[in-house]
Amino acid sequence: MNESIYLMKHTIGNKRIDEIDVAKGIGIIMTIIGHNVFEGYVKTFIYSFHMPLFFVLAGLVMEKKEGSVKTLICEEGKLIRAYFFWSFIYIIFDIVVRIIVLKSPIRLFFLDCYQTFVFWGINVLWFVATLAIAKIIAYKLWMILNSRKQIILALILFFLVYMTTPLVNEIPKMAIYWCIASLLRVFSAVIFIVIGMNSKKILLKILNLKNIYSLIIGILCFCGVSLMGNYMGYIDMRVLMYGDNAILFLLAALTGTVGTILISRLLCLFEKVKKCMSYIGKHSLFLMVTHNYFCFDLVMEKIISTLQLEDELQIVCFKLIILFIVELLMVKIFVEKRNKIALLGCYRISGK
Repeated sequence: MNESIYLMKHTIGNKRIDEIDVAKGIGIIMTIIGHNVFEGYVKTFIYSFHMPLFFVLAGLVMEKKEGSVKTLICEEGKLIRAYFFWSFIYIIFDIVVRIIVLKSPIRLFFLDCYQTFVFWGINVLWFVATLAIAKIIAYKLWMILNSRKQIILALILFFLVYMTTPLVNEIPKMAIYWCIASLLRVFSAVIFIVIGMNSKKILLKILNLKNIYSLIIGILCFCGVSLMGNYMGYIDMRVLMYGDNAILFLLAALTGTVGTILISRLLCLFEKVKKCMSYIGKHSLFLMVTHNYFCFDLVMEKIISTLQLEDELQIVCFKLIILFIVELLMVKIFVEKRNKIALLGCYRISGK
C-alpha cells in the first residue's frame, strides 16, 4: 500500500491521521501525569520518551511544499504567535498572582520577559518555541540533503549538544545561559523531527501490522523503555538533562514512540476510544500550555487538606482526575466555541 492510498484510507475531515492524533492524545496524557506524580518509576518511564514522541510525530506529518523554507516559516508563525500569546498570559499571571498576591520578587517579571524573548520559554512554553524553530531547521536539512546525510548531521548535532550541556549547565543562570541553552535544546530536538520526516514508509508498515503483532511489539517496546530507564539516569529536555547515556536516551525515545504508535493503532479499533483520544490529541497544544502553571498545586493542596487525604496514590489520582476535568471543560468553553482568545492562542494549531 503506497503512502497516498494509506492517507486516503486513514485520514478524516481535514486530512488528519487517526493514529497520530491518538498518539498525541496518549502523549499529552503522559505529560500531564508526569508533571503531577512524584519521583519514581512512573515518572522515569514517561520522561524517557514523552517529549521526543511529540517531535517525531511532528516530523511524520511534515510535507514538502512549494515555497520551501519560507513557506514553512510562515506556517510556523502560528506556533510562534501562540508562544508569545501564552507567554503574555503567563507574565500577566505572574504579575497579578505571584508578585502582587504571593509576594514573589519583582525580578520574576524581568526574568519572564527575557526568557520569553530568547525562546527559553516560561515553564512548558519551552516546547512550543523549540518545536517551531526545530521544525524550520529540520525542514531546511530536508530540502538540501538526502535522508542519510540529514540523519547523520542531526545525530552529530545531538551528540555535540549532549557533550556540551554539562559545560553549559555550569554557567550561572544568567543572560548568556538562557540564550545558549535554548539554542542547544532546539538542536537536541532536530534529530527527532528529522527521524520523523524520514520514517513515513516505516509508519505505513507499522500501521499495517496485524493486530496481534501490534500488541506484542507495542508491549515489548514499553518493556524495553522500562528496562533502559533503569540505566539512563535523569531525563528532562526542558532543562537540558539527557541522562547518563545519549545512545540509550535515543533508543528509549524511539522505542517508546514506536510503542505509542502501535498502541494508538490498536485503540483506533474501538470507535468510542478513538474518538475520545483523537479529541484529546487534536487539542494537545491547548492542554500543554494550560495544565501546569496557574498555581493549580496551591489550590489542590488546600482541597486535599480539607478532605484529609493522606495516601500518596489517592492524592495523585485525585489531582489528576480534577485536572483532567478542568482541562476538558476549558477546551469545551474556549476552544470548541472558537473564542477569540483560544483562536489566537491555540485553536488552529491544536486542530492542525
